[in-house]
Amino acid sequence: MKNIVSIWLSFIFLFVSNVSYGYSSLEKKWTEEKSLMLLNFMRKNSVSEKVPSISVEIFNASDDVFSFTAGLQNVSEKKNLTTDSWMHLGSNTKAFTGLLAAKVVQRGLINWDTKIIEVFPELKDKIHHNLLSVNLLSLLNHTSGMAPTTGFNWRKCTSKHNNKSGIKLREDYVACIVVEKPEKVDKYLYSNSGYIVAAAMLERVTNLDWESMLLRDICTPLGIDCLFGWPAQHSPDYTLGYEKSFFGNYTAQNVDDYALPREFGPAGDVSLTVNDYKTFVQFFLRGIKGQEDFLNTEEFEFLLYSGLGKTLGVGWGSYVTDEGFTISKHTGSAGPFDVRVIIVKECQLAFTVMLNSDAGEVAKLIEEYILELVVSE
Repeated sequence: MKNIVSIWLSFIFLFVSNVSYGYSSLEKKWTEEKSLMLLNFMRKNSVSEKVPSISVEIFNASDDVFSFTAGLQNVSEKKNLTTDSWMHLGSNTKAFTGLLAAKVVQRGLINWDTKIIEVFPELKDKIHHNLLSVNLLSLLNHTSGMAPTTGFNWRKCTSKHNNKSGIKLREDYVACIVVEKPEKVDKYLYSNSGYIVAAAMLERVTNLDWESMLLRDICTPLGIDCLFGWPAQHSPDYTLGYEKSFFGNYTAQNVDDYALPREFGPAGDVSLTVNDYKTFVQFFLRGIKGQEDFLNTEEFEFLLYSGLGKTLGVGWGSYVTDEGFTISKHTGSAGPFDVRVIIVKECQLAFTVMLNSDAGEVAKLIEEYILELVVSE
């Protein structure tokens, strides 16, 4: 039986914190000593003083081995962050879209090598000739050359008409973006636009919008609640995001100012609770162990590792450390949230670092230290 120890750290941090950690004979790469080292590292680096709130979860396919929350999800109302608090995933939404694509491929409605023009033949006289060979996989592993959302006025392809359906909005986006000359065909170029176009292809072949597919095929079967947009757009009781000002203080986001166009959803506009995001990542841990029927082991591994050493996988980046550990990871931040996830294949462990602020340097510091601890003896 796994022993879980819960500690309230109000005497260590400047605001309420909760930590739990455990060790099982099955867990060879995480110990209580490492938990204490991580807590001490965060204390020494004054994490509680640098961010409004933070969550750190380390887990295997079924259980937590370390769980930590600290700070406030709403500073003005003094509302504590918990594992039931909502966090905006940003680009970590791409793993959801990639998973949906794998399911639609499995059903035989589309293939990884299906080209844009095969799904949208009405664009054959408009699409840039360098995009004629671009297919579903290249859109999802960022090798399409599709214009990224930096250095290009991608919002000119988004609609101001909210009365359109998600399918129509993304169809219009495709028609607009494919006339643009791609920048690096067959070479890595991170592109949110690629995910919007890929989602439009899935919508065309299923006749179902991306949001409905996500709820039906992933969120409901996994028993997780998925929100589209920022948490506080749905309720004032949900987590607010914060941005650091020039003077060093944090200001709460105005959700209306930060609202992303609906077209953008498949690339980075889903919110989950801390617990539900852990459940989603555990789904992949079980998948690569052959413990899920949603996809087979090879299909899960394709999503995580198909770009190993070359480009990104499908919604995930991957690489092998000098010590021989296979890492899958992704970072999501569309503004005043920062979410990081790493899966260490050989250890069968994963962890998430989630902030409701744009303090990416803090998240990166913790992420790197946890990985160092996970792979150490």
